[in-house]
Amino acid sequence: ANGDYRVVVNFPGFLQRAINSTIDGNDLLNIPTMLGGDSDGNNTINIFDFSRLTLSFGLNSGNTGFDANSDYDGNLFINIFDFSRLSANFSLSGDTIN
Repeated sequence: ANGDYRVVVNFPGFLQRAINSTIDGNDLLNIPTMLGGDSDGNNTINIFDFSRLTLSFGLNSGNTGFDANSDYDGNLFINIFDFSRLSANFSLSGDTIN
């Protein structure tokens, strides 16, 4: 339906993103880039996320201890690319629902 909307996008391992949009006709929502690194789901990337990634570093989805929330690139393997993404977004927080 047409109107003003606030859309909140949340995906495990990523910071929450929110957008305000007016829908009029066949508009499409442009979702901002999701920022990976939030392994513990508290909407902030900090040392606790780093600790979780470290515990899974070098593991793949078939290994005991693999943490899918630390696999920010979705390749089912916790490696340097996941670490790089966390590092690039370290100390950032996601949008709030307000």
